[in-house]
Amino acid sequence: MVPHDKEVKKEKVCVLVLDKLVQHELELVDFNLTENYETYPNTNKENTALRTVVEIRLDLDLSDLQSRDSIYNKCLYAMQQNQLYLSEDVVQDIKGQERQLLVFDKKKHAA
Repeated sequence: MVPHDKEVKKEKVCVLVLDKLVQHELELVDFNLTENYETYPNTNKENTALRTVVEIRLDLDLSDLQSRDSIYNKCLYAMQQNQLYLSEDVVQDIKGQERQLLVFDKKKHAA
């Protein structure tokens, strides 16, 4: 059960997403779909309903873009190093199906 306290909930969601990343239970999709999830299918390859979309916003360089695995690994590393924070947690109605959108942004560090 997800707690009601916002900060506790954010921390719990971060831990759950990191666990899913480590176990490779998340599917990487085209990062240009930002805010255009209406066009993404309601099911994945195994025909399981998609109820959550996790968006991770990171700066990628050319070496990161060499493969889907390198992009996935960059996201995983950023989560493991506590470089990201949960910036949005919203539920949207897409084609009559509720879908949760979790957005992680890079933490800004003071100079």
